[in-house]
Amino acid sequence: MINYCLVCVICVLICSCSGKKLGSGFEIEENNEGTTVYYVMETGVNSPGGVFDGVVKEIGWKGDEILAKVTRLASCDPSGWYILNMRTGVVIGPIADNTIITGFSLVDVKEFYINPAKYRH
Repeated sequence: MINYCLVCVICVLICSCSGKKLGSGFEIEENNEGTTVYYVMETGVNSPGGVFDGVVKEIGWKGDEILAKVTRLASCDPSGWYILNMRTGVVIGPIADNTIITGFSLVDVKEFYINPAKYRH
């Protein structure tokens, strides 16, 4: 009975989340349990909210950096623009200086998820 329950839980998790590689160590995941949402995750790390600790709404990719407009999971954490350096794994933000985000080509995260490599600059 326990094995059957474990198999069911694993099937639900596999069916509700799917990830696409963003280079070594990171991926974008689509979670469609109810409303479809997207997270940027570190590969092999199971962390609610991913590296930004929130839902990604818009996204851009330039070199080794991902820029994302994020709605944070905790209401006490500020939502906004965040940058992930995929080489170092460091996240900075929220970014108040809009000149930093001008070098990124931003798209809706759903469009980005379909083919992330298309948006790498």
